[in-house]
Amino acid sequence: MGTPAESRSLVAHLINARIPYSYETPKFLLMCEGITELTEELNPDTEEIQYICETTKTTNIKSYSKKLEVDMAYIRDNELINYANYLIRTMGTGKKASGDYVRINKDEEMYSVPNSYIAIRQRATVYPESIGGSAEDPLHEKFVMDSAGDQEIGYITISTLGSYNSYLWVKANLEIPYLTKIGNVNIEDFFKNMTIVAGGNTISFELEGKSGSTIKAYKGIGQEVSIASSSWNGDKCTCTINCSELPDGKVTLAFQQQNNTDSSVTTHPVTFNLIKGSLSAPTVTFPSDASTTTKSSSYNFVGTANEYATVNLANAATSNTVSTIADSNGRWSSNVQLKGNSENVINVTQSISGETSASSVSKTIKCLSIPEITSPSDGDTVATANLAFTGKGLKGATLTLSKNGEPVELQSGEGTVGNDGTFTLTPKTNVEAGAHSFTIKQSLDSLESSVTLSVTVTPE
Repeated sequence: MGTPAESRSLVAHLINARIPYSYETPKFLLMCEGITELTEELNPDTEEIQYICETTKTTNIKSYSKKLEVDMAYIRDNELINYANYLIRTMGTGKKASGDYVRINKDEEMYSVPNSYIAIRQRATVYPESIGGSAEDPLHEKFVMDSAGDQEIGYITISTLGSYNSYLWVKANLEIPYLTKIGNVNIEDFFKNMTIVAGGNTISFELEGKSGSTIKAYKGIGQEVSIASSSWNGDKCTCTINCSELPDGKVTLAFQQQNNTDSSVTTHPVTFNLIKGSLSAPTVTFPSDASTTTKSSSYNFVGTANEYATVNLANAATSNTVSTIADSNGRWSSNVQLKGNSENVINVTQSISGETSASSVSKTIKCLSIPEITSPSDGDTVATANLAFTGKGLKGATLTLSKNGEPVELQSGEGTVGNDGTFTLTPKTNVEAGAHSFTIKQSLDSLESSVTLSVTVTPE
């Protein structure tokens, strides 16, 4: 969790302590010394509405009434105490009670300007509330700042001269551009450290903003990246960045829009892993051979790819594709269904952020199933002169025919499944009449499969 002070110090408040007060030429002081607790209350003004078509009330936010109470121990020769003393001494009313403060979060850096943080500036009515305390406690002074009007967004630049810090406020006159797409990935589907494939020498970004404004990109604090091209379509801008401008691997980018002398603050930075150019094919470690024969109706593939890539295994024989996700180390495995008595050509690709690898790994799995006999059928009666077995098998497989367990010699040129997957087995000599058990066996790469059927042979 970290120490409380470590995370609490990320949020800081600055007060405009200019005497006499001026919004245009502020003098900001950091609220720090003497203050042990400081909370800005946002106080949303809500209303509940019960619609007739609803069983639950709807809560609307009408406005906010922000309040900042500053209770600090008295420290001599302290500029903030001097300002508090001024408030107590003058007890201003009306316009003389005007003031403003700024809230910054040091976790929200302005990427376009070094030593700068996105900030909210709030006009306020400032008034002293108390001074004193108990005898055993240090002297305390307390003043209150109530919001007076709408807040403004901008950034604070901190400059250091010796032990003294100065704070420069710059108002942002444009809204922050909203990043909607990185490459082919919608921002709603984006997750931190996601891998993005450029798909070439450039990567595109889509943003919503003010039509016609100039989009700026930053890969680090004050490190602007050139926008190769940009085009607006309504309030959407598509801009491209040359990959040569970006580092290999981990990339962090923030965006800003500018229009004449107006500008916005920068977006919250997005971080992703960049693959420049085309996505390579995954690796298949099993099966290791380009061609493998099996009797199984499925086959398990194992390999490696980019981390969290989608691995696609397309079987040309079945026209089916199965997909799996590689783990954080890029390892993956997937079971592929095979078409029997066929050469199943499996093309393996990987996809990341909408980009699919241009090349693929191809593996052939020969599935040796039981021979499919088309004629005759089991139980048929056939004349000996017409006896021939036709069917389908695995291309290139060797075929044998046996009768009642004894081998049958075949006509010349028969005994192998053809390139089209069909075969014909014809006894070289006429088979004697009677009921017989015929077995057709095919074999390939030390594997065998067979089918047996009963056929009655007649003399004619």
